Amino acid sequence: MCKGESTEVLAENPKSSRLSAANVTLVTKMVHYVAGFYGLVVGMEGLQVLMDMCHKHGVMQWDLKPENFLFANKKETAALKAIHFGLSVFFKPGERFNEIVGSPYYMAPEVLKRNDGPEVDVWSAGVILYILLCGVPPFWAETEQGVAQAIIRSVVDFKRDPLPKVSDNAKDLVKKMLDPDPQRQLTAQQVIAEHLSVEEAALKEGFQLMDTSNKGKINIDELRVGLQKFGQ
Repeated sequence: MCKGESTEVLAENPKSSRLSAANVTLVTKMVHYVAGFYGLVVGMEGLQVLMDMCHKHGVMQWDLKPENFLFANKKETAALKAIHFGLSVFFKPGERFNEIVGSPYYMAPEVLKRNDGPEVDVWSAGVILYILLCGVPPFWAETEQGVAQAIIRSVVDFKRDPLPKVSDNAKDLVKKMLDPDPQRQLTAQQVIAEHLSVEEAALKEGFQLMDTSNKGKINIDELRVGLQKFGQ
């Protein structure tokens, strides 16, 4: 179902539905909420698949950031395309590099320490996920030197709005991607597995929060209250 499709049908055939105009608005909000969540999921899934594919073929992208991704067209079903592989490099298992490469906000601590490998792509993807969840980068300062120092400290703020309302599973995924210890940090393949579990958990959590009667389905009143909880 495309965004808006269900509400257009209800609006054109008011007698065929039991929804009032106010409830049509509620359904519209719910469709938009789900579509927004789906857009986030699709975007991150495309990024993770790209990262995993590159690493399996021995390629380190080295400059992952939102500006290096474009949608193929303006359709909601458009494929996400990666661009700008000018800084990418082939690597062998265990090989390390000592160049400072990438964009300041998305650099991993290993890049700044001149001891980087494929885990720096996972770090950059974690920064992107954090930005998608709250709208600002996790490591920020007025100067590039300040940003670098914040990255080395690797302290991630999960109290910034709206992160307290974000599921613990999603925040846990960010934490594991932004782990400054490469030995503990998730690999690209592990990120995909974790992401799938986060998707399922988030959808279940959202449904359970709305289904206050525990009947396994949501009525209009529960939908209204649930959307208020999600700030819609």
